Amino acid sequence: MSGSITLTSATRQNLLSLQDTANLLSTTQNRLSTGKKVNSALDNPTNFFTAQSLSARSSDISSLLDGISNGVQAIQAASQGITSITKLLETAKSTASQALADKTGGSSGISGGATEQAAKVTGTSTLASLGTTDATGETTFDFSGPTKDASLEITLGGTKSTIRIDSATLASSGTDLSKITSDQLLTAINGQIANNSALAGKVTAGTSPDGRITFATTTTGASASLTVAGSANSTMDIGYGKSTTTPTSATVTANAALAVATDFSTGSASLVVSDGNTSVQVQLDKNSATDELGGTLGASASREDVAKAINKQLKDSGSTATVELSSTNSLVFKSADVGPDAQISVIGGIDTTGGNSAAGIGFSTFTASTPVASSPAAADSTDSTDSTAVAAQTLTTGTASVKGAVASTTAVPETSDLGAGQSTTFSVTDAVANKTINITINKDSLDANGAALGTTGITDDKILEAVKRQLTAAGSGIVATLSGGTEGALKFENAAVGAGSDPVLTTQGNNLTDQIGLFSAPSTTVAGTIAANTDLTEGKSATFTVTDGTTPKTITIDAAKLDASGTAIGTNPNQQSLVEAINNQLSGSEYSAYIDSSNKLTFVGPNDTAAAPQITNASDTIGLGLGTANTLTATNEATTPSASTAAKVTATGTAVSGASGDLFALTTTANTFSISDGTKTANISIASDTPSSSSTLGEDPTQDEIKAAIQAQLDEAGVNVTAAFNANKLEFTSKGVGTSGTVTLTRGVDGTGAAGLGIGSAVAGEEPVTATGIPAGSIDLSGGKSSAFTIGDGTSTKAVTVSSTSLDKDGNAIGEAATQDKVAEAIQVQLDTGGIKATVSFVDDKLQVKSNAVGTGAAAPTLTATSDTAGLGLGTTTTASSTPAAGGGTAAAGVTASGTEATDGSSKASIVGTEQTVTKDFSGTKDASFTLKLGTGPLKLITLNNTNLGTSAATSQTAIAKAINDQINADTGLAGKVEASYVNSKLVISTKSSGSDQKLTIQAAQVTTGGTAGVDIGFGVSGSGATSQTASGTDVGGSKGTSSVRSALAQQFNLILEKITQQAQDSGYNGVNLLFRNSNSAADNTLHIAFNEKSTSALDIQGVKFDAAGLGLDAVEGGFQSDTDINAAIEQLSEATTQLRTQSSTFGANLSIVQNRQDFSKNLINILDTGAANLVNADLNEEAANSQALSTRNSIATSALSLANTAQQGILQLLR
Repeated sequence: MSGSITLTSATRQNLLSLQDTANLLSTTQNRLSTGKKVNSALDNPTNFFTAQSLSARSSDISSLLDGISNGVQAIQAASQGITSITKLLETAKSTASQALADKTGGSSGISGGATEQAAKVTGTSTLASLGTTDATGETTFDFSGPTKDASLEITLGGTKSTIRIDSATLASSGTDLSKITSDQLLTAINGQIANNSALAGKVTAGTSPDGRITFATTTTGASASLTVAGSANSTMDIGYGKSTTTPTSATVTANAALAVATDFSTGSASLVVSDGNTSVQVQLDKNSATDELGGTLGASASREDVAKAINKQLKDSGSTATVELSSTNSLVFKSADVGPDAQISVIGGIDTTGGNSAAGIGFSTFTASTPVASSPAAADSTDSTDSTAVAAQTLTTGTASVKGAVASTTAVPETSDLGAGQSTTFSVTDAVANKTINITINKDSLDANGAALGTTGITDDKILEAVKRQLTAAGSGIVATLSGGTEGALKFENAAVGAGSDPVLTTQGNNLTDQIGLFSAPSTTVAGTIAANTDLTEGKSATFTVTDGTTPKTITIDAAKLDASGTAIGTNPNQQSLVEAINNQLSGSEYSAYIDSSNKLTFVGPNDTAAAPQITNASDTIGLGLGTANTLTATNEATTPSASTAAKVTATGTAVSGASGDLFALTTTANTFSISDGTKTANISIASDTPSSSSTLGEDPTQDEIKAAIQAQLDEAGVNVTAAFNANKLEFTSKGVGTSGTVTLTRGVDGTGAAGLGIGSAVAGEEPVTATGIPAGSIDLSGGKSSAFTIGDGTSTKAVTVSSTSLDKDGNAIGEAATQDKVAEAIQVQLDTGGIKATVSFVDDKLQVKSNAVGTGAAAPTLTATSDTAGLGLGTTTTASSTPAAGGGTAAAGVTASGTEATDGSSKASIVGTEQTVTKDFSGTKDASFTLKLGTGPLKLITLNNTNLGTSAATSQTAIAKAINDQINADTGLAGKVEASYVNSKLVISTKSSGSDQKLTIQAAQVTTGGTAGVDIGFGVSGSGATSQTASGTDVGGSKGTSSVRSALAQQFNLILEKITQQAQDSGYNGVNLLFRNSNSAADNTLHIAFNEKSTSALDIQGVKFDAAGLGLDAVEGGFQSDTDINAAIEQLSEATTQLRTQSSTFGANLSIVQNRQDFSKNLINILDTGAANLVNADLNEEAANSQALSTRNSIATSALSLANTAQQGILQLLR
């Protein structure tokens, strides 16, 4: 009987219908439970992913709402802070107004006056107004070219110093020179002040609250005097002006013109051109390029091509100097920098060109001397190789009755000395324990007592103890002994008898070495003695190759190399670290290194059959003793004075001899100039009425008389300088020598122009002439002296220039008087920069070049000189044939300030008349009389008319003041108490004492009837509106009796300023304060608010610095005792209020923008959420109806299936 079930068509149909209904019902119930008709991508991919994207964007914007909300709160906090600060300003202004209204004075007294003040100057303009300010509020300046110069002249107490602010001095800032910030500018200024001996610790630079550069002295009092001005080089203004005339370049012109064609067929020419920063060795021959297209000078070069060839070499070498042809066809070298400090120097070298007689290209010529070479370099190391073969080991085979053993046939030395890194490493294989033990013996190995073996006198039994200790520590049962009992070779024996387990001794291979000689006498190569520590500073290093004649291993020792622990050995490694660094690099080689007990660096082979190590290709600047080096020594000694010399300045003009027919021609018009020794200055005046030893110089004195008159004025001023005539030229020599000897000549006015002194008058923009003595042993580099030469190391060459601007290792110019060591240092800096492997020094006053390469076959250095006006002993130079011209420019007027002495606040009674003409007409009956009253005393008539002034129509102010003082001094009530003087053409009558009891009253009292005319001397004319004028002095404290009320109000005012600062500091929200920052950079409190999820829409709200200082509010220091101080404070408050109102308006606009964006974002989120919901949410009413219908359908289908089954059963019953 079959097991299958056969369904009728009706039954099958009912079952399928029931299944579909169940699926639909399940879907509907899922929608009802989730509320969504699209629950996955299977339901509706388009709607599902679209809704997901909308929801994601809604979520991103929702996260931004917090930031926007914080922004709103930060702006509102700042706005509220401004409101509060504004109220405080109103309170402060009210307090100041009350103080201004107080005229009561008082007797309680207050501490008035002022402490002594420093001299302080402030730039005339803010940096923001002079530079370029970007969107972040940062101000920058463009110093990208050599003519961009903002240098300043700072005069402190009569001594002038120049602060260079240009591309050269700012290059160290490491940033874009076209965007130098205000902070970088200030850092550069203070850095140069700190390096200037005349200014360091005496002057400081800063910025004012409104962003102006300020300078202040560190000393106080009236003696503190400070002037800051844009220098004659300046082309940019940073608040102190710039050169009032356009600065010009410095030039050097060849006196000889170029020929129409210069012959380079067999000749050549060389020049050294320096622009103050870069020196270039210009070499001209027929192959010299004139352009980038392959053009050359050829055998015959035109003037233009010569200039092109020079310019190309200057440009290619990084020099800013250029050359052009003058109107007379001479070469003219020009600096790119401008102003009196612009530098350009040209030194002629070897010139063998033809076509221009003997003039060549128009500059001085040089004949080089031949330097002396040393003996050829040779190796210093010695090697030794024992000819005896490695002794075989003695083996003892273990048996049932014999212990297995192995022994070396080489006896252990009775005593050994162990140097740094010296060791023996071998291995013993314990076949019983099935392990191999590596044993190392060195100075740090421990004996039986746990003590290190040490370095000297190590006995053979101590070495045995160290071997035993390491075997025991490894868990081996092997017994170590000396073959002879207490001496002999090392022997290793099993602890028990047995066959097939003999120990094995391995002494070679796998980094095993025998530097001590426990098993053999290995070959060695011994180098030099090594100090306890090796100097690896300033890039010192050594490089060499260790080889057995076949396989080389190159070793380099410098501060970066690693010791055994993987740590850099540094600049001062000890012997152990040095050896470890060598052995690290010898890893994989048969050879190793150690330092023996006599401190010799030793290289050792693996055994006595290997060849001794060979040291080749050595370059050594640290003294490893790898061999001698080749040297080259200048033929002549450098020109250095054995004793310090004095400074000397000579007048450019020639004086008359003073003899008959060549007489001086002095008049009463003074011929002036000044001489300084660096500390004190004498203002010299020479005229016919100048005092002399007899009486006066007269019109035609002798040279000796003029010299004596000048010397007398120098001595009177305390200037340590001696005046003399030398070859009819005035000469001024310092009494000090070396660096302590300084002379500065500043020309003044040559009164007659024909006096015959030879000094002449100063011209616009002229700088004083200064000379400094040369210390003993120094090389004179003043006046443009320099040397140029080329040094080679056998592989590369480097052109070297030595001048006063050459830099030492610290980056400082070596100056005009440099020691031999400093000159050598400057040369070494250039060699190291060019990668030349050589060192330079002076030996017995001769320049010596020593190759770093040592040992046999080392390359010899070369030295080829092209000029030597500095006198380094490299050759001789003909007379220079060129004319230098300094750059031009005129310093700005600048800003001057002086400190003030401490005052107690008291003052004299003083009445100042109106400004008048320098003379008055008292001819005829003209009258200027007035009455004068002191305190409650009687009136005194001061008569001023022709009775005491004469009838001159041009009576001077001096005569008028004298007439008044004569009458005051004749009155017993006024004498010694009142005085008259003129100040800036204003007549001033004042008391000599201070205090509120000092009171003056003046009234014009001219007679104006009977045809007499009144003369106004500053107090008006009687009958023509003149009124009585009264003035009172002030007591200590600065007021008329001093006001305690004003003092109290001043304290309240200062307290309010403190509260303003506190209010600004407390106006932040969630870490953002738009009203306060510690620095002057707007970036420090700028609020960034992002408006969209990609931050492509955002708003940056710049904060401000609205504390008291930022608002320009100064605390009161004088107790409000001066109306001027109070009015100044009220003006500051008004300006601050304006700033607050402006900023409040700005914040209000920003707040409106942010709030508008906040509302927009909220609405957009709702739109996005609604759109997403519409795409995926189900209609619950619809789904509920569907659920009911499907439930009914399911019930009917079930009933139908039941009926179908019943009908089928009935039919089956009939068939039974």
